[in-house]
Amino acid sequence: MKKMLKEKYLELSRKGAAFIKKGNFRQAYESYSAAKDIALRLQSKELFHKCIANMSLVQTELGDYKKAERGLRDIIINSIDNRIICAASYSLAISLRKQGRYIQALKYARIAMQKSIALNDLDARAKVHNLIGNIYLYQTYIDNAITEYAKALSLREMENTDNRFSMAILKENIGYCHILKKNYEKGIAIIREALKLALLTGNRRCTADCYQDICYAYMLVRKLKSAEKLGERALKLAFEKEYEDIVKNCYYLLGEINFLRGHKEKMNEYFQKLQEFYPHLPFLKDFLSKFDVSEIITLKQ
Repeated sequence: MKKMLKEKYLELSRKGAAFIKKGNFRQAYESYSAAKDIALRLQSKELFHKCIANMSLVQTELGDYKKAERGLRDIIINSIDNRIICAASYSLAISLRKQGRYIQALKYARIAMQKSIALNDLDARAKVHNLIGNIYLYQTYIDNAITEYAKALSLREMENTDNRFSMAILKENIGYCHILKKNYEKGIAIIREALKLALLTGNRRCTADCYQDICYAYMLVRKLKSAEKLGERALKLAFEKEYEDIVKNCYYLLGEINFLRGHKEKMNEYFQKLQEFYPHLPFLKDFLSKFDVSEIITLKQ
């Protein structure tokens, strides 16, 4: 009986990981949640902790940032398994970063880094460098972010595995940083490399990120028609897959693009949809409809 349950647990965990790679986060959560129930039946603290860390990662993608924190600190304090502590610290750092609690996020990212080094795990180290880069990026410390992404890239280049999925995410981040530094051609070229890898690996989340990033760059250099096409593509995919942050970004981008093109009806349509996400800012739509803020607003803050 225990053997069958363990096999079912492993099958559900593999399904969860596969759903994450495809950007199907609700299905991933369901798989990990079912695996957690089996871990409880097996009375395995180790397997239970792995599920909590995995579920936390998915909850951050679904926008449940506070829920994603639950139980992770207890795991970090009480577990004696470096791999589990690394996973829990990594998940907690992501949740805190999404909430804008950057000092705390860095604290737990560094715990994850210590454990990944102790494990001699290139993949984990690269992920943590990427995460620290994200924390710096969201604070607009662009050069610091690029430094961390470069460390992650050097580790990825040392791997002897198919790491196209991870490389796509990393290249998207690097390309976006170059766009912020106004290195538009370089940034777009790197993001196109990321997009190719994301499409090859079926990574829908990264694909949507790439579309919105290039849309953003084209808007800044005033290639507005091309920007609109890519923004519509990003919005369609993000809406289908429930990537709420990208949906909001695309409503802004498409509203701003149509503002710049003088297409008031479409502009109002997109800004009204964006306004619905921010009922506490009732002036947002009117403000965006009157002022060009394309040189001020960034996507990842």
